Amino acid sequence: AIIFILLQALQIVFFVLPGEITQIAGGYLFGTTYGSLYSFIGSVLGTTIAFFIAKISGEPLIKIFISEEKYTKLKDTLNHNQGLFSLFMLFLIPGLPKDLLSYIAGISPINPIIFITISTIARIPGIILSSYSGDMLAKENYIIVGIVIIISSLLLIIHHLLLVFLKL
Repeated sequence: AIIFILLQALQIVFFVLPGEITQIAGGYLFGTTYGSLYSFIGSVLGTTIAFFIAKISGEPLIKIFISEEKYTKLKDTLNHNQGLFSLFMLFLIPGLPKDLLSYIAGISPINPIIFITISTIARIPGIILSSYSGDMLAKENYIIVGIVIIISSLLLIIHHLLLVFLKL
């Protein structure tokens, strides 16, 4: 479990894989409850580390991984009046690249406690859904896995429409 938690944290810090892959693996290995718990702990740890790496390193590190245009847009989103709501929405839906957002938040003026709280709460549904999918894969319940994929896809579409509506 400790190795898995560290892998989940490292996945966020280095963002080479989508987090859902490790979360599904957690559900497959440990079941829904413990897979979610371990993914949750690893996500909080990784998000906190990424945030503070950016806080220490500053903008040059971020600009290695993201275009100037996208960087400016995300930074403006965080600094906007509805920045905290936007941040919550960006972390809420599974499938979006949240790890880089942790770095961008680290160079924004957002309070670390507020950021970690918002990102943590918003990740909970996705973590549970991914862990449940992994658990169902382990139990060879492919119908449930298909339903979860359809629900996740619909949520991603709704989320995208919300972002377009909010002009983010």
